[in-house]
Amino acid sequence: PLGISSPEEVPPQAILRNPGSPVRLVDAQTGAVYAEGKDYVVPKVRARRWTWTDPFAELEIPQGSAIRPGTRLSLDCYTPAVCFEHQVSLCVSNPRLYEVLEKSARTIRELLGPRVWNISLDEVRNGNTCALCRSKGTDMAHLQAECFRKMYDIIRKVDPKAEISVWNDMLDPFHNAHDRYYCGSGSWAGIADLIPRDVIVLDWCHKQGVKARAQAYGRGFFPLESSLGYDIPEGESWTTNYLRHRVGYEMPDDDYRRGRAYTMINKYVSSAAHLAGNRLVSAEEMTNTYMLFNTPLELLKLGSDMNAITGITHSVWHGFNYSPPEAGFPGWVQYGSYYNEQNTWWPYFHLLNDYRARLSALLQQAEMQTDIAILLPIDELWGEYGVQTEPFPMYPKGSKYHIPQLLWEAVHKNGGGCDFITPRQLAAAAVDADGLHCGRRCYKVLLDVGDSAIGLRSFDGRQRASSVALPDSNRFLEWYGSLQRREQLPHAVDIAWPDRFFLHNHYRTDHGEDMYFFANAHIDREFSTDVAFPREVTRRRTAWLYDCSTGRRTPLPLRDGRLRITLQPSESWVVIFSRQRPRRIETTAPQPLSDSSAAPLGPWRVSLHHAIEHWDTAVVWDTLRDLRETPFANFAGTLAYTAEVFLSPSDLEAGDRWLCVPTSDICELHVNGHPCGTIWF
Repeated sequence: PLGISSPEEVPPQAILRNPGSPVRLVDAQTGAVYAEGKDYVVPKVRARRWTWTDPFAELEIPQGSAIRPGTRLSLDCYTPAVCFEHQVSLCVSNPRLYEVLEKSARTIRELLGPRVWNISLDEVRNGNTCALCRSKGTDMAHLQAECFRKMYDIIRKVDPKAEISVWNDMLDPFHNAHDRYYCGSGSWAGIADLIPRDVIVLDWCHKQGVKARAQAYGRGFFPLESSLGYDIPEGESWTTNYLRHRVGYEMPDDDYRRGRAYTMINKYVSSAAHLAGNRLVSAEEMTNTYMLFNTPLELLKLGSDMNAITGITHSVWHGFNYSPPEAGFPGWVQYGSYYNEQNTWWPYFHLLNDYRARLSALLQQAEMQTDIAILLPIDELWGEYGVQTEPFPMYPKGSKYHIPQLLWEAVHKNGGGCDFITPRQLAAAAVDADGLHCGRRCYKVLLDVGDSAIGLRSFDGRQRASSVALPDSNRFLEWYGSLQRREQLPHAVDIAWPDRFFLHNHYRTDHGEDMYFFANAHIDREFSTDVAFPREVTRRRTAWLYDCSTGRRTPLPLRDGRLRITLQPSESWVVIFSRQRPRRIETTAPQPLSDSSAAPLGPWRVSLHHAIEHWDTAVVWDTLRDLRETPFANFAGTLAYTAEVFLSPSDLEAGDRWLCVPTSDICELHVNGHPCGTIWF
């Protein structure tokens, strides 16, 4: 339903005149047909940028016309097929097209003399709708193959020795060569079999020794299969978007989009990578909108950690870093984050890069462990609502199509691991005693998303099948935890107190070491839980904590295979079980987020230097204050806090409890002029 209560018939904005678009003007009452050129003149369509708010086309009535004032007319004509506001399709059945193309080809041959020619038959949005094309009684595949052959023959005519190439998207059934692609009438299926066999389907990345990376999704794409053929399939994440949600503060059950820095497509992309055996899974991180100049490094780290949980192993920061001096501040504002030397955290940006580089290096040398496959209802979705525009699909909130997003999160947050698969992967899968084999993966359990229940089928030797009712109020975390225990579903670790903000992935390295990534996705709240690891993982191995922010590693104390994990806000742990033994293991209690026994410091001498306006000032505060409650609420720059503290030997024995200062954003600590470290999350 379009939701239009009273549709109104309106004139076209432009009237096409070519062999495939005849015009017929008649008297609406008598049916008398008027002669073009004698009774009316069609205005010429000029190439320009089109919008749907342009004025309507007007027919010219010449002197001596048979059309009288007040006559009601009926017009039968064609109007341009407009795509993306300004792209107007041409007719591939119009003979005039090939006259122009041959003239163009001869000019190219004369001026450039290329060895390789490219027929740019890509991203074809419309076709087979005008009278000339329809008269052939064929589909898009045969119509465009005929067009391709004519262009191929033109190139051969002007340059018999030419190598001829074409983009792959309109030939690939997992890309655009299928039914219901954009506005073409008829299917594209089978077009690859209709073009000459000596044509090079472009793979120029590999020919140049470069890997191919692409965001292979969006309207008309298979959201999972389209990523199978790329060396580096890529997803995307948004620090903030049109939802105006709060990453790091919310993780609701009724909307899989809110509070998540990743978009729904990332799990599709990483699943395709796992099925294809690719470890390098990229993401465009962290697209930003309304928090552009208030985004701290901590939020970028938090969003990047969330992406890692979806299976992403490589970050490509999305932002802008150039603006001409004459543009002033803030300069050219684009989508993305503000990666610019005018940003106050620019001198510390390397800390985030170092962290993500270390984490990426680990993840790219290991296989993410996924024992569970979630069967996506893609065919049903397309049949009910049509193809979607990922990563922002438009199916109704609350429909069953949002379930896979909440379900995969619940699997991982309860200590398991999973991938998405589609009916096409399932149809090509094989089953044996080891499990369900799809591509490079072997799954022990298949979860089939239904309208009111999840179908569960086991391939772990018991070969059982059942149907489980969906949870009330979308509380998938608790529902799946209960299901996991009741059905003894495979999982990597037992998490004593699963939490919506406690994230988990399990990996296995090339050396056979088990590696676990844990992250606290809350930006204000610390989290603590016990995690139990399998005996086959802990036996004769030591648990090491690898700190990706510093590159240091520390042995961890285990008790009966259990580990107490306490994560500060936005903190993450990489726990690796290795046969390497430490000299000793120190049992250290986790440092609290705040310590009431710490002695208050003050007064504070505060110096402020504005990063953009370059002014300096100084104030004295008895206690630390929230800048939002001071005259400096909109300050951007560096604040230097200085206080004196006198320590006795007993104070020093108490460790660092004497210095417990709540910080926000980035904080450097200096004691007697000596740098003691930087906190940036």
